[in-house]
Amino acid sequence: MPTSILIINPNSSQSVSAGLEEALRAPPDTTLSFYTAPANAPPSINNATEGVLSAALCFQHIVEEGLIDKHDGFLVSCFSEHPLVGMLRNTTTKPVIGILHASVIQALLCGERFGIVATGRGYRYDRYAEVQHVLGGKFRQIRGVGAERTGGGGAQRGRQTACREQHEEGKRGTGGPGS
Repeated sequence: MPTSILIINPNSSQSVSAGLEEALRAPPDTTLSFYTAPANAPPSINNATEGVLSAALCFQHIVEEGLIDKHDGFLVSCFSEHPLVGMLRNTTTKPVIGILHASVIQALLCGERFGIVATGRGYRYDRYAEVQHVLGGKFRQIRGVGAERTGGGGAQRGRQTACREQHEEGKRGTGGPGS
């Protein structure tokens, strides 16, 4: 029986979920299922308040729908220390990870230093603390943090060129070459 992973989009944007479905491919013997937050959840998550609101709404819905029992693992697709990660970990012993944690782990495996470029400016200054938490203390590995001006899912709304340009601008804000 294949392993089932629930990919959770904790905002209510269907275009973000569609982008995830298009971009992600399941490893062998694995099935991916995609979940979008309820319609009354924030359409994007740009600050801690929106993160908490989306976590509460998603958690309630995921539990009510019995999705914890239906899947073997969970990926929360919000580039922050989204509260839903901890809520799910408190409810199940199955693997739960957010994309911030997964990205930091992958970056450390690939090289000594890394930078972060993300959409939205609401979480910009929190990212240093979040990465420090992921690493378990003070760190020197992170080169810098940059943020684009687009909201999450901008590329799915037909603004690929603008997103690429703003992404490059954000990379420059992380500290330049090598980040």
